[in-house]
Amino acid sequence: MKVSKHQLKLIIENFLLSEHNKNQFEILLSNGSITENDYDQIFKRGQPKGIFKNNMLRQVLYNTILKQQGHAADDFIANFNDFKNKIISPFNSKQLAPRHNDVSAKAKARQKIYDLLVNGSATYNDFQEYIEFREKRESGGSNRLQIVIDEGFAGNTSHFENVYEDNNWIICYPKTYQGSIATARMGPDKKYYTPPEVIGRLSWCTAIDSGNNMFLNYHRSLNLHMYYFTKKAGFNPDSPDRKLCLSFVKQDSNVKLYEGNATVNGDNRSIDKTQVINIIGAELLEYLRQDVIKPHNSSHAERKQISRKEYYASVTAEQFKTLRVAAEGMDASDFELFAREVREYAIYSQDKDLLMMIVNDDNPKIAEASEKIKLPEIRDLVTDKFINSPSPELRRNAARRPDLSEDHMWQLSKDEDDIARQRLAYRIDLPMNIKVELFYDNEKRISDTMRYDFESMSSFSMGPYESIIEDEVSELSQMAHFGIEHNEEEGYSEDNPAGSKIFKLTESLYESGDSFEMQREFERYLDHHKKVGPELDMQYTINIAEYGIKILKQLNDQKRDYYKFVMTGMAEQAGIPDHFLNISSDMLRSAGLI
Repeated sequence: MKVSKHQLKLIIENFLLSEHNKNQFEILLSNGSITENDYDQIFKRGQPKGIFKNNMLRQVLYNTILKQQGHAADDFIANFNDFKNKIISPFNSKQLAPRHNDVSAKAKARQKIYDLLVNGSATYNDFQEYIEFREKRESGGSNRLQIVIDEGFAGNTSHFENVYEDNNWIICYPKTYQGSIATARMGPDKKYYTPPEVIGRLSWCTAIDSGNNMFLNYHRSLNLHMYYFTKKAGFNPDSPDRKLCLSFVKQDSNVKLYEGNATVNGDNRSIDKTQVINIIGAELLEYLRQDVIKPHNSSHAERKQISRKEYYASVTAEQFKTLRVAAEGMDASDFELFAREVREYAIYSQDKDLLMMIVNDDNPKIAEASEKIKLPEIRDLVTDKFINSPSPELRRNAARRPDLSEDHMWQLSKDEDDIARQRLAYRIDLPMNIKVELFYDNEKRISDTMRYDFESMSSFSMGPYESIIEDEVSELSQMAHFGIEHNEEEGYSEDNPAGSKIFKLTESLYESGDSFEMQREFERYLDHHKKVGPELDMQYTINIAEYGIKILKQLNDQKRDYYKFVMTGMAEQAGIPDHFLNISSDMLRSAGLI
């Protein structure tokens, strides 16, 4: 099988450069430092996957696990955008490099993270410390969170509830990320502290006073009810038990302690049920379990079984309006968290009025969330808004939207922004008149993309679509073959015979490069196996075949359009060079045109 440039790049970057690193993680897996789930999030069939294709980030994760900081792959995935934008990209572009004669606190922080990255010893906590320093509030920040604490203990339960207090412990139930930060960093005197000398260094993801705070993710995404303990008698900033976070899962009225990275001590080390009982006693643990079980009463709101989808779908337009008004008074970091939440409303809400508020918002950070809207009638409006926006970033986003009309494509082909036109050129569904327009684009990268496209059309090569076919169809085929878990709800571990067949089918068809024959083979395969029963493995394989046909049909429709474009003489009239016009009879026959 011919190795493409794309494949060669992957071989070099993801295999040769990461082989040693992979072996390191295999050792962590064998000694129990990471779970199989963590390993599967980092590697796929022995190769780095997703964000962990980045060698630097993978090394940081390895260092973090080695130093037992209590952060795993999930934390890196959730915070990747911040890590990339505020540390990795600035490092690669030399923006983090030391600056001569700069002795400011900011320069020292930048120097520290730079040195750690250079010598390969940086960890999650180092990343978080730098980001938190960058976004550190002025004195008003501490005051803001102290007010949250004071109001909470005075009876205002908006941000947290004080569920228990005796001579040994203060126990709080945070309800917002502000409440989470405030009560996590609260001392035994109910004062908010940032210096680690007072309450010790607290590396909880839910205690970070920045846009990276993970409280909402744990609380809503993972369906966790979290209780923060602060030691009263004998509080020692060096003691692991000075602070505890106990998390409970409520499912179908059953409540149990979550024994994982969300039940931890002050050093962010996971503690199991036995350890919890040794620290606080069985009676207090049962008290909290009952607190999760019991319905609404005068002392607290009902601890409902949390559903991310149901929560965001339940918020009304009026409630969202109130939240949006409140967001105007937030500082940058708080607003970033709010903007992150707006994306969730965009995904799950069916309230047209609420969604239109997002679409028409004057703030680009809020308006960008419109891209996530699923409701069809609103999505159409979003596309038009993005296309005509003065913001280049929104127009760039529009160029990748699946619902882009031909009129919108034509408008984007004339866009003054090179990147917007470049993204348009990468689409697999461009009409021929727009391809010709981009073929003569003044930006060489764009014209070269179309030249490559026409060149591949005049051969059996899949050209610029090779990576799309490889990444989408072949990857899915391998998933079916090897029985890899394919979604959040369903999965399987046994080898799938049907998947094995489709995997081999895909591999053999790549060798010929005849996308028309590949589509026909997929269609024959699908027609045959649809008759076999609805078993999970088979159904999933059928889904893969259907998806493969969809991708291949897009490519083949493009090829047929190009062949007709050449055969009718329109390509010659458009000035397309002669060497792009040689379409063989075999190609026309395979396309069904002769």
